[in-house]
Parts: sequence; structure tokens; C-alpha cells
Amino acid sequence: MAFRKPNLIIAGVVKGGTTSVFSYLSVHPDICVSSVKETCFFHGLRYGYDLQPFSDYLNYFRQCENQKYILEATPGYFEGGARLARGLKDALGEDIKVLLFLRDPVDRLISFFKFKKSMLEIPFDLPLGEYIGRCAEMGWEEKKSQPNDMWWGIEGGKYDLYLQEWFDVFGSKVKVLFFDQIKRDVRSLMIELCEWLEISPDIYQDFVFEVENKTIGYKNRRLQEGALFVNRELERFWRAHPKLKSKLRDIYFRVNGRDHVNSVSHDLIEQLSDLYRPHNARTREILESRNYANLPAWLEQS
Repeated sequence: MAFRKPNLIIAGVVKGGTTSVFSYLSVHPDICVSSVKETCFFHGLRYGYDLQPFSDYLNYFRQCENQKYILEATPGYFEGGARLARGLKDALGEDIKVLLFLRDPVDRLISFFKFKKSMLEIPFDLPLGEYIGRCAEMGWEEKKSQPNDMWWGIEGGKYDLYLQEWFDVFGSKVKVLFFDQIKRDVRSLMIELCEWLEISPDIYQDFVFEVENKTIGYKNRRLQEGALFVNRELERFWRAHPKLKSKLRDIYFRVNGRDHVNSVSHDLIEQLSDLYRPHNARTREILESRNYANLPAWLEQS
């Protein structure tokens, strides 16, 4: 049996709100989503390793039927730039559409830092300043390798290095949206997205939007290890039973969750803002050249 290929990709960025949007789109009758959110199938084009057989990729969509769109969301694709974008187009065809969600790079970095702690990839007691120092000290070749993804935090906010390449490959079939829109008025964002996809937005008129993939700290490391294992191994099941996952997640957070320490100094925020300012300015130029207007404050101030 031949399975359908995806024609809608959420390609970026990490910690840009992509999990929430993927979940919201998954309930639309005209959209079928992959059995796991992040297939990561094309990551080899970013990190330099061979891709698995294409039939393995199509198995993520075996449940899809006659829906207008087949969706997957791997936000790490964005930094694969032109090579990965061309690989997507060659494999999936000319008609695929690409969604990119951008976020204030300072906020994204802090969220990424907390996320990597919750994933047990960096020590929970590592201060943000020390983390930034280690990211800055690491050489480019070392930092861009997949095993060192936890140290990619600073680089992940330099959107200008990759954004134009996605436009060059996909043109008007790329749509850029912003994390700011998710926070401010997610219903309006989903309606705008439906209009772009030419599907009915009616399902979102009374929809209850819940935040997905919110980063929470942990009390007990062993419990966190077990929770991560169960979440990873049963992702297909959780995707098919989102209400059950939500209830169990709430119980787990009450038992083992704790807030991250949010003591980020004003000086450190200013340092990061200065670092990203030229990149934000270039990102704004790229977007304005594509007739994007009403940009978020972090772009307007660059």
C-alpha cells in the first residue's frame, strides 16, 4: 500500500511554539498529522549523515487518508538551511508548504536553556551565564554537530542566517508567524493560518487552546528519567490520546514538577540583546522585502 507524502511542514524554530500549533492543527478535519510530532527524518541533511529509507518516513503517515494536508513538524529543520530545504522539495514535491514560527531570540534562548535542563542534557544547577559562556567558547564544527545540540542555544536565535535560504527555495509557499501571536491571540493566529491554507477556520471559533510542551523543572531526577522514557517510547499512543496525556501530565507535574529559577540579570539580558540586534535587523529586512508588516516589537526595535 502506498502512503501519502506530507505537503505541509512546520520547519522551525525550536521553542517557537511549534508543538502547540501542531496539536491545534491535528484536530482539523482537513489535516492529518504524523504519528509522532518530530520525525526528524531529514536531519541527516543538516548534520551530515545518510537518510533512512523513504518508506520508513512514509510510515509516519500511514493513518492518513483523503485530508487536504498531511503535516509533520520538526523545528530543527530550519537550521539545515538551503540544503535541507532543497532536500524537502526534492523528496516531497513542488507543492509543499512550509511554516516557520520565530520568537524573540533572547526569550527563545532562555526557554531552550530550561528545556535542555528538563531533558537532563545539561545540569539543573548550571547558571545561564555559565551556559552562555560555554556556548560561546565552543568551536563551530563542534557546536553544530548533533551530539552537541544542547550547546546550540545562542546560534538558534540567529534567524537571518537561514531565513532567506528558505524563501529562495520555497518562495511564497513559506509563511512566517510569530510566538508573540500565539501568546497574544492564538485564535486569530489559527484563523489566519487556515485562510492561508484555504481551509475552514470554524473549528477554532470555540476551541479551547491549551499550552503544549511547556517547560517545567523537576524535583527528582530518577522520576524525570522515567517520565522522559515513557513519553518518548509511547509518543504515538499519546498523540492518539491527547486528553489522557494531558491528565497524566498534570498529575506528574504536581508530584515531580518545580519552577525553574528565573534569576536572569538585567546586564545579561542587555548583553544578549546586543548580540542578537544585528541578526534581528537583518531578519526584519528579509521579512519586509517579502511584504511582512506589523512585526513584533523585538524586530521593530532592532
